[in-house]
Amino acid sequence: MDNKISIMDKISIAELRKKVDNFLDKDDMLLRHGLAIAFANTLAMLINYFYQLITGRLLGPASYSIFGSLVAITYIFSVFGGVINTSIAKFCSDYKDDYGKIKTIFLRYSLKLLLISLFSFAIFYLLAPLISRTLGIESHMLIIMIGILIPISFLFSLFSGIMRGLQMFYKYSILTILHPILKFAIGIPLLILGFGVFGALFGFVSSSILICILSFLFLTFLLTSESKKVESREIIKYSFPVLIISLCIIAMINLDIIIVKAIFSETEAGFYIASSTLMKAIFWIAGSIIFVMFPKISSNKEKAKDILKSTLLYIISFSIIVLIFVALFSDFAAIFTFGKEFSGASPLLLPFGIAILIVSLNQVIANYSLAIGENVTFSSLSFIIFSIIQFLLIYLLHSSLLMVIYDIIIANLMLFILLSFKMKIFK
Repeated sequence: MDNKISIMDKISIAELRKKVDNFLDKDDMLLRHGLAIAFANTLAMLINYFYQLITGRLLGPASYSIFGSLVAITYIFSVFGGVINTSIAKFCSDYKDDYGKIKTIFLRYSLKLLLISLFSFAIFYLLAPLISRTLGIESHMLIIMIGILIPISFLFSLFSGIMRGLQMFYKYSILTILHPILKFAIGIPLLILGFGVFGALFGFVSSSILICILSFLFLTFLLTSESKKVESREIIKYSFPVLIISLCIIAMINLDIIIVKAIFSETEAGFYIASSTLMKAIFWIAGSIIFVMFPKISSNKEKAKDILKSTLLYIISFSIIVLIFVALFSDFAAIFTFGKEFSGASPLLLPFGIAILIVSLNQVIANYSLAIGENVTFSSLSFIIFSIIQFLLIYLLHSSLLMVIYDIIIANLMLFILLSFKMKIFK
């Protein structure tokens, strides 16, 4: 009898293991790759946080404000970089079995983006005195150093887009973690030696250059393939809705902060911004899974709906865990993260988490539409309309900070319902 039970136990364990393996293999390792990207992004954010913290302490408030304002300029590049990354990832995932076409994209767009970015850098160089006066920065050299990141940002977006399309997620994770480590290793010693803002920026720029070179080296295997013809017009055409949706999503999670800062007191705005910053963890983790989902759907459209549903399930499951924690320990979360003076942010955390979750789900559906190449125009127009609706709701209905968050929830929930019905997600 014991022997039979032992055999049955072994069979049960074997079946359970098989089910777990099948689940993990489902959707071409969506969960494992998503967790790898999420881990890399989280670790990179922690290292960047300490870099900013140490930089602020070594520079002091005045110099740190110069460094911070210059780094803020790079966010403009990142918008266009994101468009390049997504557009290239889409076509490389479509051509994943044809390295000849991917080689053509690799070489042709390396040259094109280099020329475009050098032209952009020339304009940036000419505008350096104006930017310097506007920001109150005496040294033009610091402005020019940031301008160097234009070609680096564009080229890295291309290389990382190819890696994303080819689902080279583990190598991409290595780059994600290595970038802030290099920045820390180069910038902090220069700060300690007294190089000030120049030292901090040099670490910022030089680490980006090194990562760009390394990403190029990861792709040199493509050079052994024979080049094949690729329709560049299709890639350029595809980039426009990507740009529109990207800008709308950025507006939907950032424009509210500007309005709140203008309307409410500094203390209330501080509470709002603190809760927004804390709950955007949901958005960034969701973005890691979406980053993986996109090329997997594009290269395997037969399973697109299954991959989409799995992505929604993972994001909702993670968000529910965060929301339960926040509901139970909102005071602790606010005070532990920002300090006792931010305890007023605790009532905002749970509703803000719900708002960010719905925005994240809309981002999933938008990327699904872009990946399968269907209802792209509808998605773009919908995001434009509802980003305007969100702005109007906040502008007209802002009796309290909670009301502002409810405005975001209402606008994004309507958008989610509309997109879900149009894409027939739950059928």
